[in-house]
Amino acid sequence: VIGNTLLNKIIIEEGRTEPADILYKLDALLKPLLVREAENNSIMDGMDIALCTIKNDILTFSGSFMPIVLISNGNETIYKGTRYLIGGTIFENKCGFTNETIRLKKGDHIYLFSDGYYDQFGGETFRPLKFKNFQTLLISNYHLSMDKQKQFYKKHIIDWIGDYEQLDDITLVGIKYR
Repeated sequence: VIGNTLLNKIIIEEGRTEPADILYKLDALLKPLLVREAENNSIMDGMDIALCTIKNDILTFSGSFMPIVLISNGNETIYKGTRYLIGGTIFENKCGFTNETIRLKKGDHIYLFSDGYYDQFGGETFRPLKFKNFQTLLISNYHLSMDKQKQFYKKHIIDWIGDYEQLDDITLVGIKYR
């Protein structure tokens, strides 16, 4: 909730549009809020996030411990972002967020997600799905319509969780570029 409020302030009120700039500002605004809550000035929480903009066939991406996946002509590319947690610890050195620019083509698929999908425990042996298996799902199903993909991923995660408890938020956004 705090992250969403800060993102609204940064993007809507301040008009920032570059993903790396948004992440830098988000980190700057979130860190003082977390320090107030932390004992011994050691922040124990933070936020990982992937942000992108699309304009004139160019996707601009920046991430904080969260990648995006691009599937173009059946080939998957993972853009990892920066290994710096928004909020982080107050002892970490400041890491510069960077923008990656990607030229999109008609029919490209872009996936943004939280780690909740692939970190979720389930299946017959109550283990996490894992990122590698999540990648396999993406590449195996990207050719389906977006509606069919939505149905597939929703059913898949419900079946995977089974009678167990959902452990974390689960977000998956798929975009098929015009």
